[in-house]
Amino acid sequence: MEAVAIGIGVLISAVFVIVTAHNPAHIPFRRVALKAAFGIALFVVVYFFLSYLLFSLAKPAYQWATALPAAASLSLAVLFGIVVPQIGLIKDRVVTPTIAKKFSWLFPFFQEMDEFTRMYLVKIINREERIIAYDWLYKNHKDHGCAVDRLFEFYSVEIAKHVRENLPKKKARNALGVFRLRAEQVKIKYLFRWLGLEVSLARLKSLSKNLGSLFGDDIWPIECRDRREHLEKNTPFRRKYEKDDTIDYVLGHLDCDVNEN
Repeated sequence: MEAVAIGIGVLISAVFVIVTAHNPAHIPFRRVALKAAFGIALFVVVYFFLSYLLFSLAKPAYQWATALPAAASLSLAVLFGIVVPQIGLIKDRVVTPTIAKKFSWLFPFFQEMDEFTRMYLVKIINREERIIAYDWLYKNHKDHGCAVDRLFEFYSVEIAKHVRENLPKKKARNALGVFRLRAEQVKIKYLFRWLGLEVSLARLKSLSKNLGSLFGDDIWPIECRDRREHLEKNTPFRRKYEKDDTIDYVLGHLDCDVNEN
């Protein structure tokens, strides 16, 4: 029964890893479940045996537990199954470069095991995000790149504000660099992480069928990939990121000089 209890604990730990996996583009799990199955299965198998081994070795240290009811003893086994698989998470929080260097004979083993179990899902998620972005930009109709330019321009102020919120106060002005982006590969990454993958793809598909639906032809001619190509040639007014009200909104009225270089 102890083995079953430990197995239940490891499964709970696996669910925790899946739910808390770093997924900034909000990629649905169903898109990566099959590709990540190897890592998840390896996580369950490896940490089941490791948890059972440690539980067995630790028995002499808690002889008092034999006097506990069976339910309490099984609960302890479940707890082992939940906690032991999280040693990778504990490693990330506790181990410093100095400690890693001091135990260089042991640390690489735990790091490799962690990457092929707990962190495997994150690697698959990041790779899936890159694959989807590549397929959209390079394996489909040419209007898909134009749709990325237009949708990014439409949400650029909110994206810049979101970037600023995740920066230290001293580096807040770096968020204004969002307005200077030209690379579509970077733009689509920001869109995925602001809107989420599925919402972004749905809006990009709709926009690619009608490129003039967000901006009129007088504002953004269909033949222009980047709107600045049209503005720089035909209009004298300041760009969006040069306007004080936009800067104030993005920076959240932080105590910094908006004219600072």
